[in-house]
Amino acid sequence: MDPKVTKLVENDGIIEFTIDSINVSYVNGIRRTILSEIPVNAFITETYEENKCNIMKNTSRFHNEIVKQRLSCIPICETELSRLPGKYRLEVHKKNETNNISYCTSEDFKVKNLETNTYMEDEEVKKIFPPDEFTGDYISFIRLRPAISESIQGEEIKLECDFSISNAKNNSMYNVVSLCTFGNTIDINKADKKWESNEKKMRSDGMVEDEIIFEKKNFYILDAQREYKENSFDFSVKSIGIYNNKQLLQISISLLIEKLTKFIEDVDGDVLPVNIGNSTMENCYDIKLLDEDYTLGKIIEHELYNKYFETEKNMNFVGFKKFHPHDTESVMRVAYIENVEKNTIRQHLKTVANICIDKYTKVGSFFK
Repeated sequence: MDPKVTKLVENDGIIEFTIDSINVSYVNGIRRTILSEIPVNAFITETYEENKCNIMKNTSRFHNEIVKQRLSCIPICETELSRLPGKYRLEVHKKNETNNISYCTSEDFKVKNLETNTYMEDEEVKKIFPPDEFTGDYISFIRLRPAISESIQGEEIKLECDFSISNAKNNSMYNVVSLCTFGNTIDINKADKKWESNEKKMRSDGMVEDEIIFEKKNFYILDAQREYKENSFDFSVKSIGIYNNKQLLQISISLLIEKLTKFIEDVDGDVLPVNIGNSTMENCYDIKLLDEDYTLGKIIEHELYNKYFETEKNMNFVGFKKFHPHDTESVMRVAYIENVEKNTIRQHLKTVANICIDKYTKVGSFFK
């Protein structure tokens, strides 16, 4: 059965939908990709080798490393990834010349064209660093204290920073959502029947009406969650504003399809090593996945299990594992009932990867 998306609604900046007839590994792949792999324009300031921020003057109470970290946390609302990096530079210069505490905010940011040596129009800058849609306030960057004497001037900040591209996998500062979650779709009919059974027992035990009402509320808060529809999930996403919600879903699915396409190319090019498995199982093989984790691994694992373990019964074991989060490689272990050639294993891997691509393509069609 083909996967489908239903009940697609968007309210208060949150998009919600139900996706069914699909395994949890696919849905979790979308969630993991949105949370960690959506590319964004970013200010990279962390390490000395990669730092793009040059602080010329900083007399605020924050030392330079905190200033750089705060700068990196400010989202850059530009979806065109090729527009800013290498072509524009951020400049910030503000001094407190008042008698009160002053705030340097994203409203004070200027964007300079490196080719023409001119500044971007304020209206364009406001699109890149917009105010909050509810309060109208800009993001507070640094608090600047006023002068306290002729010799101790008001605090001042002056810096410049080049634009780069990164994602939340490199640093969670570059996250694109404030909400991205899914759960099993509750089967109301099954939950109601379960409660009717519980209620009948409570009444036979002599429980009073007030206690039954309380237990009913308690049941529908928690235990009703156990009665769910198989392979059906309720998904919720809320963007922080760089991309809209549908764009995030489209991009995540495109990235997953790219991963699967590259996986097929690596299998064809013999880039993925297929080795005899370090196991007591007969006809066991380990396939090393390079620079991949559970996002891709569990999807491939599911389809291998579904097609070659459950349906065709060629395998008697399939499993995926990344031994340590810092490892750059992970392992897909398969064991066949009969001895097979490595080319057969590669063909099986390509077959299931194409199945995965087909399913994600069908899911993606609902968000266009």
